[in-house]
Amino acid sequence: SDRPYMREALSVANFLDRNRETCYQQWPYLGDHTQAVDFLLCEAYISQNALRPSMTATYFLRDSQGIHIGFLGADFALRDLPPIEGLYEDKRRSWHFSPTNQRDQVRQISRLDREIYTVISVLEELITFRGVYHFKIHFSSSQTVVWQMDDPYRYRILGVTDLLDPDSCLAYPNRPYPEQAIIQPRDIRLVLERMEALRRSDNPIYLRSCSLNIFNGMVGTSFSSDGSYYIPYDDFLKADCFG
Repeated sequence: SDRPYMREALSVANFLDRNRETCYQQWPYLGDHTQAVDFLLCEAYISQNALRPSMTATYFLRDSQGIHIGFLGADFALRDLPPIEGLYEDKRRSWHFSPTNQRDQVRQISRLDREIYTVISVLEELITFRGVYHFKIHFSSSQTVVWQMDDPYRYRILGVTDLLDPDSCLAYPNRPYPEQAIIQPRDIRLVLERMEALRRSDNPIYLRSCSLNIFNGMVGTSFSSDGSYYIPYDDFLKADCFG
């Protein structure tokens, strides 16, 4: 399988088999006489079916001679894991972006553009289960600014590397979706996918940045023609809402 959890498990299993004597002398036995080294919690990934950040716990199956013969895996959605307390403290740092020449209006394909489907899944998780209530995506610079309910007075800047790593969701505590929000959780992904469609449009006037606030239900967009719009999310989801 080419799924992330299997690639990671196979890599670890092959390493342990090549260095069996060294590795197995350093790891303790568990209560059932199974060595702890045979368990692996892989890094988070985006599930293929549910399209949400997930994690797999893997147990290495071995025969009576200790030869590795397979895996037993248990999948968990990050939103179903025990809640964490406390919000990650973002370190102050400088962010620099040199815009392309405005006169040529040529769209540059950024890393965020190339990995937009993973970004959509991570943002959906942050909004619906991690307390993020407002975000703004800058496509060309591959940067996203988010505001979180536990710390509403300060925004956090997420680079594309953060958004491509579903583990980043664990930096934000689990929070129920606010009842005061105008936009419904089921529509969050629809809005994100609509933004992606506008960005990929063949129209010479393309989307440069976009934002969403779930409490007032407004979507903000900025286009290469210097035109900016603020529009209710339900109107935004309608086809051809920008002409």
